[in-house]
Amino acid sequence: MSQRLVTALEAYGFCKPLDLDAVVQNQAFDVIGEFGFSKDYGATADLWNGSGARACLALKNAMICAVERTRMPHARIPYTPLWHEHQQSKQALLGIFRNLLKEVQARGAPAEEENSIAAHLVRTRDDQGRPIPDVRIWSEMSIFFFAGTPSNSAASELSRAMLFPLRHQHAMRLQQCSMSQ
Repeated sequence: MSQRLVTALEAYGFCKPLDLDAVVQNQAFDVIGEFGFSKDYGATADLWNGSGARACLALKNAMICAVERTRMPHARIPYTPLWHEHQQSKQALLGIFRNLLKEVQARGAPAEEENSIAAHLVRTRDDQGRPIPDVRIWSEMSIFFFAGTPSNSAASELSRAMLFPLRHQHAMRLQQCSMSQ
């Protein structure tokens, strides 16, 4: 996956501005998909135009909408442009999780030794021994994707640490001075 990201970055070119946040977010999205659900979204193969990148963007937009709903009460007023935008974002994200669950279920019952998040969710039963409903699995899936996004990840902090000296030249000079002493 890392080599695929390097290849995509090389293909993008070195002389153009780069949205590092989007790159790190796509990487996190692919890692969560692969290790949690055995799903390769390919967001690191085509950083902006591929289906994985679009799925990653849908997740990001849904997160922005969730924040807006908490910070801007008028975003919850039905049938306003902002409300429609949030509904579209929510439906796009729900479609991603629906499709992921269909793929996981199509693989059949997971082996007992399989330890992926998907396997645990499919094996989970309620108090009466019934499989948990799909809507509950979608919400559980969303937790892993939301919690793993760069705003909450070490990768994001690393990218911020790398960008800080570039944005703040005085900090770079201070660092160079302290290293030379």
